[in-house]
Amino acid sequence: LVDEVINHENINELLKPNGKLYYLIKEDYRYQGLIEALSIQLPEKYGKEFFELVDKKDKEELTIINAFINSLTWRNPRTINKISDQYVNETVLQYTEPFEGFIELMFAVSGDVKHPYNANRLHKFLTGMSLAVRDSEWTVFLKDRNDSDSAIGRLLEWILLSNMHKSLSDDSTLLIAISTAWLCASTDIELRNQATKALSTILIGRLDVGVNLLKVFESIDDPYVYERILAALYGASLNSLVLSGLHDLAEYIVETIFLKEEVYPNVLVRDYARNIVEFTLFKKQIVLLNPEIIRPPYNSSLPKIFPSNDKTDSYKFDWEGKDFKKVYGSQNIILSSMVTEYGRGTGGYGDFGRYTFEYALHLWEGEDTNALSNYACKLIFEKFGYDVNIHGEFDRYAGEGDRFENKVERIGKKYQWLALYEVTARLSDNLKVKDLDGNDVGYYQGPWQNSLRNMDPTHPPEFRKNTELPIHISKVHYDDWDEDNISWLISERNLPDPKDMILKDSFLSLESNHTWKQAEQLGVDSNNSERKNMWYQVRSYLVKDVEFESLKSWLVKQDFMGRWLPESNENYSVFCKEHYWSPAYKDKVSENDELCWQSIEKRHNDWRNNEVIAHVLPTAEEHRWEDKEGTSFLAPRAEMFDGMKLSSSEIPSCWFDDNGELACFDPHVFGEDKSELLVNKLVLEKFLENKEMKIIWTVLGEKQVLGSSNAAKWIDMSGVYCLEGGSIEGGMTINLKEPGWKSKQDNEKINREVDFDEIFKSLIEDSD
Repeated sequence: LVDEVINHENINELLKPNGKLYYLIKEDYRYQGLIEALSIQLPEKYGKEFFELVDKKDKEELTIINAFINSLTWRNPRTINKISDQYVNETVLQYTEPFEGFIELMFAVSGDVKHPYNANRLHKFLTGMSLAVRDSEWTVFLKDRNDSDSAIGRLLEWILLSNMHKSLSDDSTLLIAISTAWLCASTDIELRNQATKALSTILIGRLDVGVNLLKVFESIDDPYVYERILAALYGASLNSLVLSGLHDLAEYIVETIFLKEEVYPNVLVRDYARNIVEFTLFKKQIVLLNPEIIRPPYNSSLPKIFPSNDKTDSYKFDWEGKDFKKVYGSQNIILSSMVTEYGRGTGGYGDFGRYTFEYALHLWEGEDTNALSNYACKLIFEKFGYDVNIHGEFDRYAGEGDRFENKVERIGKKYQWLALYEVTARLSDNLKVKDLDGNDVGYYQGPWQNSLRNMDPTHPPEFRKNTELPIHISKVHYDDWDEDNISWLISERNLPDPKDMILKDSFLSLESNHTWKQAEQLGVDSNNSERKNMWYQVRSYLVKDVEFESLKSWLVKQDFMGRWLPESNENYSVFCKEHYWSPAYKDKVSENDELCWQSIEKRHNDWRNNEVIAHVLPTAEEHRWEDKEGTSFLAPRAEMFDGMKLSSSEIPSCWFDDNGELACFDPHVFGEDKSELLVNKLVLEKFLENKEMKIIWTVLGEKQVLGSSNAAKWIDMSGVYCLEGGSIEGGMTINLKEPGWKSKQDNEKINREVDFDEIFKSLIEDSD
């Protein structure tokens, strides 16, 4: 058709009524593919848009509009001109389906530097709206857009599941970063998180592009977007092996955020911005004459007078009013959700007000949370601009489900979060945190203190669980189930050797858990059957040389059942790559005695004897972040990280020494079922020698019959092992237990009751 039928002389008439090719328009349902092909070729060969050549009444036919949109992906960008723009503005964007199709097209070509509808056009389109208007269109459009059938979903998959983005030019990378950043305006939680991770991924090693991205969004009126750009840059900074660009990034953040007359009043924005600069200081990539300018408290103001209940309640629509519309309920939901526990005189009010808002402000004990909630409502309606007439319909259905499972939040809920982040920021700048007794304990340091962090942007995005383990880890097997239950429970035959659990090739296991279960029998209901089960727990401790022998000789006589020894500590609020250096980690260490050296006292089996045997430091701590991916692994203590001169790597839970040797790792991150902290034996021995320390392992195990409640007797195992002369030495004690057996803690309670008269007598004597 293009070569033999169409020419410059007849092209203007062929697609009009009575034209030779009008049958394409008349039966467009049959010729959609042909119309799309012509929409690509006619602009290139004849300089004419397909829609230009049809009758005026046909220009708004859906087939022709969609053919134009689809052509934009494939045709030469030079053929897209003012006529194309006019059609987009006057026709394409006026209908819901073409509007959505055009946005999809913009994401498909977002990184094409030469395409007129790339991310720059998207950015210009979206920044031309206010926050409230943009949310009424853009946020509504973004709902459920992160699947593979969407250009947005494909873009995110392309970034997160391949390395192709690494070959992009800086200009293309910036364009894709711009389009990805706009996804962070969404109230679709999964989409927003995926977009943040994708944005962080493409900025790894390209922090200079990140500076330009911040410049593009410097005046953005949506804190959701600005926060996640900084979150992505924080993750990219911590995961970049090459730190070029980090200095300029930190310098730009200091200038545009911390040297302002009012530091951005949003605790998450502040958190990410501060920590990027803190990391830059830690890496000695910047020198600040006064580093305190990036640290709280900051300089925002807090109103002296807050809105009254009556003023706040005036935003509410009368459910029974004759002019009440269904969408008005969306505004009423915000107001009821924001009420604190006794904000209106009685308990049991809004979920957000009680469980989220009020909890976030608990650090400022004694402050009027109801008044602050009223102030937050004022921000929602007057600053962020919630408008039930444009947001209400979406909000009627977006928040369906309970508060723990909502995938897509209301636009009103977005503004509730923004208000909370701002109220917390302003409160933290003007009032010190208080303890339970009402005493000042210093200024608020960051959102890890009141659980406002909502995702971990620092978890290395490129790591795949099918990555090969760095060493072969042999399993400890047990398969001795032949005896009857009663005999097996007290049998010491073929017990697994803890030495095999500790020594793993050239590595040593510092902490691990092992379980062996009898296989299910065919034809037997597993819910009602009895099954033999045995478990071991292996833990290790650092102890100073001078206290080692006394601790060892005492421990070998102890029964460890009851788990009364110190254990590794779980940390939920510190990000994956923040450990050991960040303000969040240091704050958690300072408030958590379990992360410090702990004394071992004789009082565990004689409550009156608090003689200190030794001081020990558990070698492991658990790094955990409860997001969708369930990030969790064991890590060495800070003393070991510093003493072994370790550094983190692209793989979470892998640490290398200053010689580039793998020093410590947890195979759980590689897909192994359970966490286990493994340390390079030579690196550990060198560390122990330099620090004049020893390491000692304790082993606790037990035999059980699951599904049975009438075990007459059973055995448990307590063992002590040491690293001596380069080998693992030690042994186990087998303890026979009977029903009614009490743990040492229980016996301690009994002793207290039995000896109460003696205790009272001794107290009287002491007082005399």
